Amino acid sequence: VATLFQDPEDQIVFERVASEVSFGPENLGLRPAEVARRVASSLAAVGAEHLLGRSTGDLSGGELQRVCLASALALEPRLLLLDEPTSQLDPAGAEAFLELARELARERGIAVVLSEQRPAIPLEICDRVFFLERGRLLLDAPREQAIAWLEENAPAFVQPLEAAATEARAAGATICELEGIGYAYRPGTPVLENVSLELRRGEIVALAGRNGSGKTTLAKLACGLLELQEGRVALRGRAGYLTQDPGRYVVCERAEDEVALGIAGDLPRARRWLAELGLGGRERRHPRDLS
Repeated sequence: VATLFQDPEDQIVFERVASEVSFGPENLGLRPAEVARRVASSLAAVGAEHLLGRSTGDLSGGELQRVCLASALALEPRLLLLDEPTSQLDPAGAEAFLELARELARERGIAVVLSEQRPAIPLEICDRVFFLERGRLLLDAPREQAIAWLEENAPAFVQPLEAAATEARAAGATICELEGIGYAYRPGTPVLENVSLELRRGEIVALAGRNGSGKTTLAKLACGLLELQEGRVALRGRAGYLTQDPGRYVVCERAEDEVALGIAGDLPRARRWLAELGLGGRERRHPRDLS
């Protein structure tokens, strides 16, 4: 049995990609030549052969997810458990990943269990559907029957999100300006080159791109979490930042204290926002006990 965690950060053991993927086969006592073959084939299967010599600490969330899947495949399991496996993949990567899941099931005879809360694409390839709610299994049915049940009982899981009508509005004042930004984690391998943009008050901006294209690096530079190497950043006001992996910056033992940390300990305000985001009643829970 092999598992891919919801958060690939929790699964990484080694600093180098090659060591990470070879760890499982080595523990099976396989010969070095067979270990090398499995490392190469599993990385190729997930489109990550170019990451072989990289440090795991330098990878994006999507790249890390591919490496963790390669590590699972290198075990050549009979049962593969995938917990939200496309959560950090770009659209092309997600489609390729799910096509790989279909191949594993049908050509290699692997049973694949894929856990998802945004199941539009997985529903296109699956054979059976289980539906869980509040710890109870409400549905176990073949795909076509399951889709009919979902349309009647849980339509949000099968119907595409409707585009909200937006009013044209004048952009406000510039609150963040980036000019000529360049950044590299390794000398000679730039992640960003001569990037310039402005963010204005009241805008909702979609920063899109493939895994490893520099989106997270650009966001960290904009709010001051990385030190500038090239260019200029002008920030007018406070920046709030939510990482791909929220567990990285949980420091308090109660949810309400965690939220109040950045607002001078204002617990009433923290509790209001917890309730606003559907976490009313969980104020005193430890953040790491939450999903």
